[in-house]
Amino acid sequence: TLASFIELLRNQFSQNGDKPAIIYQGDTLTYAQLEKRALRVAKLLQAQGLEKGERVILYTPDKLPFLIIHLGIILSGGVSLPLNFSFTKDEMRYFLNDSGASFVFAAGDQATTIEHIKPSCPNLRKTIHPAEFIEKRSSNPYRNPNLREEDNCFILYSSGTTGQPKGVVHTQQNLAASLLDLKKCWGFVQEDILLNVLPLFHIHGLSFAAHLSLISGATMILEDKFHPLRTMDSIQHATVFMAVPTLYYAFLKRPELKQKAKAWQKTRLFTCGSAPIRAEVLPELESILEKPLINRYGMTESHVITSLPINGPYPQGSVGLPLEGVALKLVAEDGRTIPSESAQQADRKVVGEVKIRSRNLFSQYW
Repeated sequence: TLASFIELLRNQFSQNGDKPAIIYQGDTLTYAQLEKRALRVAKLLQAQGLEKGERVILYTPDKLPFLIIHLGIILSGGVSLPLNFSFTKDEMRYFLNDSGASFVFAAGDQATTIEHIKPSCPNLRKTIHPAEFIEKRSSNPYRNPNLREEDNCFILYSSGTTGQPKGVVHTQQNLAASLLDLKKCWGFVQEDILLNVLPLFHIHGLSFAAHLSLISGATMILEDKFHPLRTMDSIQHATVFMAVPTLYYAFLKRPELKQKAKAWQKTRLFTCGSAPIRAEVLPELESILEKPLINRYGMTESHVITSLPINGPYPQGSVGLPLEGVALKLVAEDGRTIPSESAQQADRKVVGEVKIRSRNLFSQYW
C-alpha cells in the first residue's frame, strides 16, 4: 500500500526526536518539540469539537505558528486550508463560504477582517488567535483520527485566472506520493538543511519546501520573508535553497552577490520554479553559483511534474524531465501527440497542452 503523509511525518517524529526540525529567528525546534506542539494544537481542536474532514483556515503572517498549526490540523483529522494573509474581506468571504470552513486562525488585522464578515459566513464557528492557541495547555487526550490514504489532507486555492479560484484538494496519499517522488529526484537526506524564505500559503513554500524537509528528517531554516542581503547571508548555512525567478533577479541586482556567493560552498542544490526564469540570465547566475540552477515545473494540482536532473543534462531554459511517478505527453493544438525526440528539436515552437497522469495528482476541485 502507498504511504500517507501523516505516516511519513510520524516516522520522522519517532526516528529523529532530538534532531533540529526548524530553526526560526535563532530558536531551534527539534522533531520531538515540533510533534509536541502540533499534537497540542490537534488536542485543542478536537476539544473544540472539530470533526474529521472539517476545513480549518490559516490566515496569519506568523510563519512558525502557521506551520505548527497546519501540522496540528492534519494530526487532528481536520483539513488545513492556508490562505494569503493579505486577502481582503470580499476574498475571505468567498473562501470561507466556498470551503465551508468551521474555524479560522487569525489575529490582529486578519481577525478584524474576519469579524467584519462573520455575519455572512454561516459555517464559521470560531476565530482562534494562533500564538495564544499554541501556548495553551490541554488536559484532553489526543484521539487518533485513523486517517486513511484517501482522506483529505489540505486544500489550496488556485489563482483563478479564468474565473473564481477553485479549491485544489490533496489527500494523504497523493501528498505522500508527490513528496516521495520529489525526495528521490532531488536526493533529499536528513543531513540536508533547507533555507525556506517562501510564503507558506503557496504550494512551493509549504509543500515542495516545508513538507519535503519534514518527511526527509532534514532541518529547515524558516525565515519570515526574502530580503536580498539577509537571505544571501543565510544561504551559507544551507545545503538547499528554493526560490522563484524574482528572487534570483534581486540577487543579480546586488553588487555584493559575487563576494557573498563565495561563502556558499555548502549549498548543493539551488532550485527555481513557479514561473519561467529568463534564459539569458542563466549563464551569469550559474557562473556565480558555480552550480546549475535546477529549474522545474509544477502546479498546485500536481506538485512537481518535471525537474532538471540533479546530475544533468541541463539544457538551457529547460524545465527537465518528468519525475519518476509522472507520465507526460505533449499534444499539439491540432490534436497530434508530439514525440519527445521532435519536441526537443524541430517542434520547439508548437503550441499545445501538457497532459499528465500520476498518483501525485490532486483528488478533485472542492
